Amino acid sequence: MELWEPFAAKFQADKLTVFSTKYWTVLVRASQITLGTLVLAANRNFISAAEMTPEELKEFPLVVGRLETALGNAFKYDKINYLCLMMSDRHYHFHVIPRYEEPRQFLGSEWVDASQGPPSLAAPQTDESSLIALRDHLRLNL
Repeated sequence: MELWEPFAAKFQADKLTVFSTKYWTVLVRASQITLGTLVLAANRNFISAAEMTPEELKEFPLVVGRLETALGNAFKYDKINYLCLMMSDRHYHFHVIPRYEEPRQFLGSEWVDASQGPPSLAAPQTDESSLIALRDHLRLNL
């Protein structure tokens, strides 16, 4: 099952997908809040956790484990935040935000987690070459 349109187009699934399963897709988020910020989205459209099928629910922890392994191997995050807000995108998805106590180096730049409090989703668009490099690095660390 492919990620539901138009969500897939808006989140550039054709370019930014790290991996997909039958029921879920994990993508690099175009605006990196912290290094390795992802989006975990259901492949079919719904907006409430109560609408998850038993199959989607069964697969969910396996997908979370796989994405956490990739982020851990790639960037050694200290903790992780999952935000399921659906404020403007009415599609069941999470913003997955790895958190870091110390700066990380990637692509010749220092990435700093500026706030140890709740993350701000307001982040500038990350350049496409960096996003593709993030995607590829995470794929290597699955």
